[in-house]
Amino acid sequence: MKTKKILLALILIIGINFQNCSPFNCDCPPVDYEYFDINGIDMRITKRTENGIENVSEDEVVNFSDLYYIELFYNIDYISHNTYPKFSLINSAFACSCADNGYKGSKNEKLDRITIITLNDFDSNYLANDTINNLFEIGYTEVGATSIDKYLDKDTTFIDGSRMDLYLQKAPELDENFKIKIIVELSTNEIYEKESSQIKIIEN
Repeated sequence: MKTKKILLALILIIGINFQNCSPFNCDCPPVDYEYFDINGIDMRITKRTENGIENVSEDEVVNFSDLYYIELFYNIDYISHNTYPKFSLINSAFACSCADNGYKGSKNEKLDRITIITLNDFDSNYLANDTINNLFEIGYTEVGATSIDKYLDKDTTFIDGSRMDLYLQKAPELDENFKIKIIVELSTNEIYEKESSQIKIIEN
């Protein structure tokens, strides 16, 4: 009898929340497109400030301790029309959870390779035009940061987000001027590259 009462109570709670979170009154805007297609890349260099995260401007001097991440993001086109709002009942005490366009990620593309090239002499091991993947970690979702190689080995699914954060692990030693080129290669044989703005990284 106790089990039946608990079951009935759960059904009642779910029923109430379903009524309050249906596609017709969940207040979710229409999701027009389920997937996206990548057509390029871009990036921005960020820093920590008292006001939060801000972009680092061209030729700006920034202390390495204030340098935060380099945000690499995909330029995308949305594809695959979807006429119904995306919502979820099972989320944070049955609260509504709305989705954005492209919530299913890339429809056909998978990340095959990332190459980060320094355009200035970085240190005695990495001179201008050398690949410096080993000096970066990738931060993604709630997992935390990991090396680029480990990330690529583990990432066996299609791209599910339109950005990733790259964390520089040490400051330049030979030249305070810092500028990189990033090359992204996709499973569809698309290759995109982008140069960052040039900034000056110092250590106090």
